[in-house]
Amino acid sequence: MDALRNILVLMEPGSETQPAFAAALALAVRFGARIELLMVDYQDLHPAYFSTPSATAQEFQDSVLSAHRQVLERLSRRAAEQGVTALGEALWGTPFHEMVLARVAATRPDLVVKHSVHHNRIERTLFTGSDWCPPCKRLEEEVFSKAEFGPEASKTFVLVKFDFPQNRELPPELVKQNEEWQAKYGVSGFPTVILVDKDQLPFGVLGFEEGGPENYLKRLEGFRQKRIRRDESFAKAAQAEGAEKAKLLDEGLAQLDEGLVRVYYESKLEEIGKLDADDALGLRTKWFAAEEAEKQKRTFIYRRPQLTNEQLRRYEAEKRPHVVRFAMPVRNYTFRDVVLDKEIPFPAEEAQEGRDAYNEKRPPDFSRFPWRP
Repeated sequence: MDALRNILVLMEPGSETQPAFAAALALAVRFGARIELLMVDYQDLHPAYFSTPSATAQEFQDSVLSAHRQVLERLSRRAAEQGVTALGEALWGTPFHEMVLARVAATRPDLVVKHSVHHNRIERTLFTGSDWCPPCKRLEEEVFSKAEFGPEASKTFVLVKFDFPQNRELPPELVKQNEEWQAKYGVSGFPTVILVDKDQLPFGVLGFEEGGPENYLKRLEGFRQKRIRRDESFAKAAQAEGAEKAKLLDEGLAQLDEGLVRVYYESKLEEIGKLDADDALGLRTKWFAAEEAEKQKRTFIYRRPQLTNEQLRRYEAEKRPHVVRFAMPVRNYTFRDVVLDKEIPFPAEEAQEGRDAYNEKRPPDFSRFPWRP
């Protein structure tokens, strides 16, 4: 360690803490070394999204690097307070390992320090029609292109943009990629901003909103905090059992929009349903009551409880409405008709006539039974 004179520190872009810097600073103080702070960032903004040269793309890149340089300058001042010379540089490029190897070859440090950390920045997935959609243009002009938005948002979010222009052509492979992601998330309107975690699981959806960068950053941060609370509840649920686990899963899902929950969190709902099968916690009613009511409605509204959709299509194509009566239950009972809003009896005799006519391949005789729509 006597020869330790130059330490290269690989910084983590957007991280509020920099453990590698703290470790390198301690070594530098001990051995009288100088430290070099290197922060490498890159966000994949496809060149086809922008005209060439693109002021928007370049301004975004410059704003991100400017924010990183401010961080490096602040840390360099901290090092100077402890008598350590520190120089910082922020670079834009990929792949990361090649950028680092090039730096090592150029400066030949005695030691390279990097904190092994899970990269947990969240993706901000934008679906847009950049050259024809008015709200998309406003979102770009009033929010994304503003200098005060990019650096702050990039601390916790990575922008992934899928464009659907009408006045210019994208490369075929890019069109295919965009359409696949559009189908994956069921996007039908533009602009749509979907916030997804490291597993590409959505936890928030935005469109264009008034209020500029400040409002949009607040909205993004609000969703991020909900995602944090979701993860905390799910982590606790993983260690729990029974009713307690069901409650924690419910707490996590409660942070999300119900529409997202029903589409992307089905496994969590199924788990809650099993854990609260007797509805002792009321969670089965909370998450499944509407679904079960809709099933009952579909089952009874036209009194076709024993027919599959395929059978119904075939019977309707053959213009055989008596099959509806054939499907009626054998037992006499009444139920609440959701169309007429009254109790309707189901006589077994009518059901039997429907069955007999169907089996005997003859028109049914329902003249002795009043028709009920």
